Amino acid sequence: MHLAARSGNQAALLAIVDKIGAGAVQIVQNKQSKNGWSPLMEACALGHISVAQILLDHHARVDVFDENGRTALHLAAANGHLKLAQLLLTSKAFVNRFNHIE
Repeated sequence: MHLAARSGNQAALLAIVDKIGAGAVQIVQNKQSKNGWSPLMEACALGHISVAQILLDHHARVDVFDENGRTALHLAAANGHLKLAQLLLTSKAFVNRFNHIE
């Protein structure tokens, strides 16, 4: 799921969702990689809005943060993906979270 999100591959992401079922999707999509990123964070950092929407439609958590305290909203905004940031805000992303980066 991380690779599909990182590469922006909607078809692969939907195939994974279909294969593992709704219950397992919530567990897998909120799992963090070695760098502490969830699939939603991967998609938001790279500007894959359609992939982010699929993840949010399947209840991805918007409040997951990495070892530096960054959330998907931080990553979308820092990389200039304003439509993604708007999507996350609409999905109730926590706006008062501080990261640990100066």
